[in-house]
Amino acid sequence: EMGLICIGFTGERGAQMAARCDLCFQVPSRRTARIQEAHLTLCHALCGLSDALLAAQAKLPAPPTPKSGADPWPKRLALVVFDFDGVMTDNGVLVDQSAREAVRCNRSDGWGVGLLRKAGVPMAVVSTEANPVVAARCAKLKLACHQDIRDKALYLKRYLKQQRIKPAEVIFVGNDHNDLGALKAVGFPVVVGDAHPSVLPPVAKWVLKHPGGHGAVRELCDEVLARLQAGRLRLSRRRHDGRF
Repeated sequence: EMGLICIGFTGERGAQMAARCDLCFQVPSRRTARIQEAHLTLCHALCGLSDALLAAQAKLPAPPTPKSGADPWPKRLALVVFDFDGVMTDNGVLVDQSAREAVRCNRSDGWGVGLLRKAGVPMAVVSTEANPVVAARCAKLKLACHQDIRDKALYLKRYLKQQRIKPAEVIFVGNDHNDLGALKAVGFPVVVGDAHPSVLPPVAKWVLKHPGGHGAVRELCDEVLARLQAGRLRLSRRRHDGRF
């Protein structure tokens, strides 16, 4: 009656649901984990398509490019801080029948983090979530992990003040509205390619081409390394291990 299209997601036993939907993605399996994995991939594809269509309809401005001769990047770097969900992951979550959560990460991102660590770049993860998944991924990447942080901006400001680190020499990488304060608290705010419109420029000074969980972190790491090697970026003397 409202002119809406109903899209369903089910397994091979979901014939009744399929019959009631205009379009139904029916995975030919009885294994919950396999069905959820397939559904997650399909959901992300549909969400990406929806975002693209909505953005086109709203005529959102394209990420700005630096003016001729202008480079928004800082000259010195003291710390790189990553959000976790939506930056190191694709913002999706798998939940099994025991309510245990799992996320999808990108191996290429992990390799990029390793290269930055070898170059002596201090890094950390600051996440609103309190989840063993965050700690496990950070431990694997040897990243300082700060989770269950309700106010990322306040947390960062206090630490930078205590360590006498200039905000202008800090990069924060985020993706959504809850990163807004932290992005504004540092000198070089960066967002992933599929970031929420609320954190796009003019809030962010740099928009990555890759979406979260699909190479965004690696893209940033490669850019930092390239600038360090070219002498366009130098590490600050106030280096540390990122442990707040």
